[in-house]
Amino acid sequence: FIGLCLCKILKFNPKLEVVNLTLRTTSDEDDEEQEHQEDTALRERMDRLAHGLKSLRHLRQFSLIGSNIEDSHLNKIATALGIDAKQISADAATTSKNHPQCTVREPLNLQKLDLSSNTRLTTRSLPLLSLAIQSYGALHSLNLAGCSSLLADVNFEMEWGPFVSAVTRSRLQSLSLKNCCLNDDAVETLFEQLATTSASPLRHLDVSSNLDLTISALQTLVRHLPKMTLTRLNMYNTSMYNSNTAAGVDDGDDDGDDDGDDDG
Repeated sequence: FIGLCLCKILKFNPKLEVVNLTLRTTSDEDDEEQEHQEDTALRERMDRLAHGLKSLRHLRQFSLIGSNIEDSHLNKIATALGIDAKQISADAATTSKNHPQCTVREPLNLQKLDLSSNTRLTTRSLPLLSLAIQSYGALHSLNLAGCSSLLADVNFEMEWGPFVSAVTRSRLQSLSLKNCCLNDDAVETLFEQLATTSASPLRHLDVSSNLDLTISALQTLVRHLPKMTLTRLNMYNTSMYNSNTAAGVDDGDDDGDDDGDDDG
């Protein structure tokens, strides 16, 4: 019923420019039957949501926060928003080293995408997110904060490397990877790319609450920071250093959105 109502709302309002949603599930993790029912209901809601989103051609901002969506759900949403992801393998191990060619049905003026706190998204979604970054030329903000499984066991060559490349060649100004299982190797790749891509418009980067980041990541930052174009970098709550502050580093708790309250 919820999915049906949502679909009708979207279809009957094709000029909507901002859609902010949270489709939560309430199942008890110890009750397998109830959890199965909730997963089935979520799939049906995603199908309805995708169907309704196809009607929106003026969408500028889309948020689907803390909704337990999985990689397959994100694929449906992306397809509804015009991205042709059919060539992306469901198995990251068989994904092509090079990005498959993507097409957008009609260029959307999507400027802000927020998928934060969807803990079921895995590395299999990275190629699709890379395509989204490349496809939406007006996209300036991407929030993946709290997608804590997104970079677990990531394949650097086929998944993380292409994602970083897409970020540095896009028009993204703000990127939040807070609590996304980033490690020293992942951050090194990211910082190196940002340092060598002077044309990147990325200004705000949040890599806070990634507890696997150590002093090695801080050393990488010190080495590349002079060549990076960032104006705000949040590295709070990591294992990089013992104190809470460091020169040039924002130690404020930030959710990826600009609130004008800089602590660094």
